[in-house]
Amino acid sequence: MRSASFVGTPLNYGWPLPLTSASKRARQTPPAIELKTTTGAYAMIAKKKRLPYIYEPVGYDDFEIPPENKDGVRWLISTCYFYEVAVWRGDDEDRWAYLSAGLLGKVVGRNIKPIRDAAVRAGLIECDNHYIVGSKPMGYRLGASLDGAQWRRWSGDGQMFLNRYKKFKAHWNTTKDLDDLGLYMRRWIMKAKFGAGLKAVLAGMPDGKKRDLALRQVELIKAGIIKTKYCDFGRFHSNMTRMCSEIRALLEIDGEPLVEIDIVSSQVLFLADLLKSNGLEYSPSSHSFPSSSSLSYPSLPYDRSIHDEFFVDLEGGRTYERFMRHFDYPSRSETKDEFFGVIYGGMRRTKLLAQVWPKAAAVLQRIKRANPFGWIPQEMQRRESHRILRGAVDHLRLNHPEIPIITVHDSIMTTQRHVETVKAALLDAFSDFPFTPRLRIKEAA
Repeated sequence: MRSASFVGTPLNYGWPLPLTSASKRARQTPPAIELKTTTGAYAMIAKKKRLPYIYEPVGYDDFEIPPENKDGVRWLISTCYFYEVAVWRGDDEDRWAYLSAGLLGKVVGRNIKPIRDAAVRAGLIECDNHYIVGSKPMGYRLGASLDGAQWRRWSGDGQMFLNRYKKFKAHWNTTKDLDDLGLYMRRWIMKAKFGAGLKAVLAGMPDGKKRDLALRQVELIKAGIIKTKYCDFGRFHSNMTRMCSEIRALLEIDGEPLVEIDIVSSQVLFLADLLKSNGLEYSPSSHSFPSSSSLSYPSLPYDRSIHDEFFVDLEGGRTYERFMRHFDYPSRSETKDEFFGVIYGGMRRTKLLAQVWPKAAAVLQRIKRANPFGWIPQEMQRRESHRILRGAVDHLRLNHPEIPIITVHDSIMTTQRHVETVKAALLDAFSDFPFTPRLRIKEAA
């Protein structure tokens, strides 16, 4: 039976820059991230010692945009850019930012069409030109003219900019669609800071898109600008789920570094959960497998009785290795891509799985026949959120509210002294599973 869907909530962005002397401000601003503003804007907010800003690509003034649309286009592409920073993962292909007319009206103005058309003509954005009243806003994403672009902070001059920024931030910072569990997870995220070594880690990243992305993500966290939302499949998305792993390893709460506890081969495990609930039986193996703390697996005999049991290979940590050996793939990463191409693909590709696990393939074919294309990855996400969020994390919220918790989809970050409690909660969420999942600890940097 399908799990219930959860309604998403918008994210927010932008952060205030402390007002300092001109010389100190120049030292604080990296050369590649120029801050444009005017003296009027500084004077206007000097009393508050803060200067809000959005982003624009370096060389923005060189694009051919009608003067009357220049400011609106800047707001539009800045909004799309923050989706890149705070929402989309590096391997996401569908990078559409679905921007409601209500949001765009607050920051662009009511006459959106000429601004959108000007941005499209300049190659700054792409638009899907499709919306459903009350259901789906138009989709936007950065255009080809901004491939590889560097971005810089930009602050407007005048009360209009400040008013737009205020409305924009309020719209994207809303928590109205979060339930008690979502608010609990957000509260811990708001307490997270970066520990020592941040400058060294950023300096050690090669110049380019990823380093620029990491810098922006740091800016958001330092400002306390946190995006939190549920997706339609129940997963909880935040700045942490999008964050570069190099800087996420530096997070701490109340001065204590965070360690990450994740499930080994988690997506295969949730696939097994789906297959099990649709009739695939588990037959315990007579082989002895290592404990959940080990990542070194013994070589299993390649006979038909073991080969035919999907659960046995998963329990032994041999799923990808078995698949790779059978089809002679050159690397584990390519093996994973091909494996999930078979799982998520059409009926014909399922025949490849039948060469390795005939019983699992038969159940998978039955599931594909009964559901529309694309349903399987969505259902796996629903099962992940049900066990991790509605199971382990909600248990911790109700029984151990003092334990710091930050979720990154199928993993949980906490402090070292609470690792065993969090591990127990994770394993308890799989208490009805035929075997104990393997857990892996990623220590703080």
